[in-house]
Amino acid sequence: MDISLPKEQMSLSIVILNHLPAKLLQPTLKSAAFAKEIIIIQDTNSKHLPPKTTRNVKVFSKPLHSFAAQRNFALKMASQPWVLFLDSDEVISKKLQNQIKRALETT
Repeated sequence: MDISLPKEQMSLSIVILNHLPAKLLQPTLKSAAFAKEIIIIQDTNSKHLPPKTTRNVKVFSKPLHSFAAQRNFALKMASQPWVLFLDSDEVISKKLQNQIKRALETT
């Protein structure tokens, strides 16, 4: 899994609560590459292995006891001042990436 990173990354952590196979997560990860940090919380109850990481992707394996507990754990792992939760099957369009970048530049 090779995701090239933009030169200027935004002070944003993108969190993905994942239960999908790594191959199906590829489009989501590519669309999130503009963020400084991508955090994947891999459900250990899932039979799928977490994806191999690149330099801005951190993977944590945690059993799913509750959705809220997964999100709260992810927030604790995030190192950036802004956090965006993304479903494992979502893709951030270029238009939305630009809107997020503009919003972060003005804050």
